[in-house]
Amino acid sequence: MKGATSIYNPELDLLEKYDDFSSLSVSDLKNVKNGAGVINLKKGRSPLKAVGENNLLYFISGEIEVRLSNKTYFINSQTDEKILRKAFNERNDILTIIATRHSSILFVERSALYDLLAFENMGDYIVEDLTAEDARNKDSDWMQSMLATKLFRKIPPQNIQKLFSSFESKNIGRGIRVVSEGENGDQFYVIKKGNALVSRKGAMGQELEMVTLKPGDYFGEEALVGETTRNASVTMSRDGVLMCLDKESFQHLLQTPVLKSISKNSIDQWSSENRDVVLIDVRLPIEFRCDRTEGSVNIPLSELRDKIPTLREETRYVIACSDGCRSRLGAYLLNEAGLDAYVLAS
Repeated sequence: MKGATSIYNPELDLLEKYDDFSSLSVSDLKNVKNGAGVINLKKGRSPLKAVGENNLLYFISGEIEVRLSNKTYFINSQTDEKILRKAFNERNDILTIIATRHSSILFVERSALYDLLAFENMGDYIVEDLTAEDARNKDSDWMQSMLATKLFRKIPPQNIQKLFSSFESKNIGRGIRVVSEGENGDQFYVIKKGNALVSRKGAMGQELEMVTLKPGDYFGEEALVGETTRNASVTMSRDGVLMCLDKESFQHLLQTPVLKSISKNSIDQWSSENRDVVLIDVRLPIEFRCDRTEGSVNIPLSELRDKIPTLREETRYVIACSDGCRSRLGAYLLNEAGLDAYVLAS
C-alpha cells in the first residue's frame, strides 16, 4: 500500500483500548481483528489513500492532521483521551487526513464493524424488552430484515437501539388503509406481520395495484424526507402488525445520520484530488434550463430511481435542487440503494 512502511494484524488488547469495541464479545472481537490492520505511515502520507475510505481509523501514535472545510486540527498523544478512544474519520466534512510525522494507525472495515455493533445492540434490546422465546423470534425477524438493508448499514450503531425502542406496535386488520395518496406524512412504518398492497390512482381515477409488501418491508419514508404528501396508498391485504415510528424520531435517528450535506468548496476539493464526483440537479428540465446548477447533470427526481442501476458504486453523488426538499429525497434514495450520496448545501 502506498505510503505504508509496514502493515500487520492488531492484537486483541489494542482493540480493547477503543470505545467502539467495548461492547463486543470475545468472538466478535476476533472477527474484527481478522479484518483489521495496523499501518505505519511516513510523514506527509494519507491513511485514506493507504487503506481506502471504507475503513474507520483509530490513532495509535505519531501525529495526524485533519483538515475540514473551515478549520484544521491535530491528533497526537496530547489530545484528550476521550477523543483518542474514538475513530477520528467519522465526520462528514473531512477534506484530507495527513500524517505530519511518522504515525501508526489502526484501521477497521466500517461496514463489518457496524454490522456487529448493530446486532449486539439489537440483542440487548430483545433481551431487555421481550421475555417469551416466541416473542423474541418474531421481533428479531423484522429487525434483522431491516438491519440487512443497505440503508441501515449507514446508521451509526449508537442509533440502532434507540431506533428500535422508539417503534410502537399496532394491530391492523385486513382492508384497513394505512396511508392514503395525497395526504401529509407523519409516520414511518415497518411490516412485522401480514401483507400490504401499494396502489396509485391512474389517469382515469382508477386504483392501480403496484406491489405487495411483506414482513420486513417498510414504507412512508419518502413523504417524511421530502416534506411532501404521500405518493401512494397502502392497504393491508391480510391482518397484520405494523411497527410505527413518528416523524421526529425518524428524522433524528434515521434521516439525519444518512443525509450528509456538503459544500461546493468540498466538491472542488474532491475534484482536485481526482476523486470521482458527480453533481446531480433533480429539478424539472424547465427549472434546470432557467437556473442551471454549475457543473451538474439534470436527472429529475421522478426519473432518479429508475437511473439508480446505471450509477457507479465507487462514485460520490451530490444532489442539488432549489429548496432542499427534492435533493434530500434524492440523496436518501441513493443512500438507500447503497450508493454514496450527499446533499449540496445551499
